[in-house]
Parts: sequence; C-alpha cells; structure tokens
Amino acid sequence: MRGRNLLTMACSSALLALSAGCSSGYQPAESPRASLVMDEGAPHVVRDGVDKGGFTFGDGVVNAVQGNRRAEEEARLGRKLIIGGFVLDLTGIALETGGLIYTIDNPQKNGAHGLGLVNGGLSVGLAGTIMILNGQPHLYDALNIYNDRLEDPAWTPRPPTLPLVPPALPPAPPVPPAQSLQAPAVPASEPKPAPSTH
Repeated sequence: MRGRNLLTMACSSALLALSAGCSSGYQPAESPRASLVMDEGAPHVVRDGVDKGGFTFGDGVVNAVQGNRRAEEEARLGRKLIIGGFVLDLTGIALETGGLIYTIDNPQKNGAHGLGLVNGGLSVGLAGTIMILNGQPHLYDALNIYNDRLEDPAWTPRPPTLPLVPPALPPAPPVPPAQSLQAPAVPASEPKPAPSTH
C-alpha cells in the first residue's frame, strides 16, 4: 500500500513539473513587432503587449499583422490551409473508424467495403496533414513580412478598413446651360398702306 502511494505521488509530481514547462514566463516588450510566446502549452502571438490569439489555427497571426496587406494575405492563406487540413483529418478519422466498425461487424464478408473505407480515410487524412504542413510556413512568412516591413522607415501601417464600405462617388460633371427651344423671332415688317379707292 505504501509503495502504491509513493508511486502516485511520484507520477503526480512528474505531471506537475511537465505542465509547468508548457508556458513561458517571459512577456515580450511592448512594441509593434509581432512575437511568438508559449502560453498554456500552445504558441500565441503578442504585439503591442497584447495577446492577439493562438498560432495553431492562424487567428493570432491574422490579428497581429493587420495593416500590412501582403502579410495579411499570407496569414489568411495559411489559416485556410490549416483549417481545411484539420477538417480533412477529422473526416479521414471518421472514415477509418466507420470502415473498421463495418469490417468487425460483418466478419462473414471479405471486408473489402470496410477496408476500402479505411484506405479512403487514410488518404483523406494524409491530404489533410499535407495541407496543415503547407499552411504553417505561410503563418511564419506573414509574421516575418510584417516585422521586416516595420524596419522600413518610410512605411506606416494602414488603418484597417471596414469591409463592404462603398467607395465615394466622384462629383457629377457640370451640366451645360439649357438652350431655348422657342421658334426664332420673325422680324416685324412694316405695315402695308391701305389700298386707296380712287
């Protein structure tokens, strides 16, 4: 009994020590540069002393690089690839699980249908993993593009624009004065003398 309690305490202490290593005690100085820090076991993006969000799905990167169009495009592309890959990974797991359940529940059949689902799930999962691995470099590129642009003294961040705001219309051209549509005036003729009766 005593050995069991000792083992439980040792495992609890090890887990506590490991969980403390999943966060960073360092907070970057408040600056316009975007920095990566570990917070609660996941990478986060910090800019201007504010946590902009997580790095894993790209939301923090998209929020941190606001004001630099090229960096925003890279961040959005990375986020789309990672989210799409994650969805494909979940779909692949569902297909694999369904295929295994079908194969186990139908042992009298040769299991070709179930194994087909498993293979399809593996293929979909592999495609999702490739998408995730291709999305992450775009997030790093977005951070680097944003930070490199800050070192250019001629560059100032553009303020974020509201979407769906119609552009201002140019002023209408001046209207020429209207011309008169009346018939031209007939010159007055001299009155004719009355015929004389002689």
